[in-house]
Amino acid sequence: MKDRAFTAVFLYDFPPDSPVNRSRAEAGKALHQLLDAAKTAGDLRQDADANDIMLLLKAHDGVLRWSGDPAQESQRLVERFLRSPHT
Repeated sequence: MKDRAFTAVFLYDFPPDSPVNRSRAEAGKALHQLLDAAKTAGDLRQDADANDIMLLLKAHDGVLRWSGDPAQESQRLVERFLRSPHT
């Protein structure tokens, strides 16, 4: 839970000329492809999208920052979230 670089790429602002912005764009494309593949396979609801993943990342970021027991609360958040978008 210490390495938060993945979350940072999506959630935090960086200067326009930062190489992080290119990584964010590439990761965003890969995320959309992953979500499309999961929908095609019937493993993800058709109305789920990248905004749902961003919501999870924001919520998880809050758990990691503010929780007294981040491991347990992180597991609970992710388990509940992962059940919600399934068909």
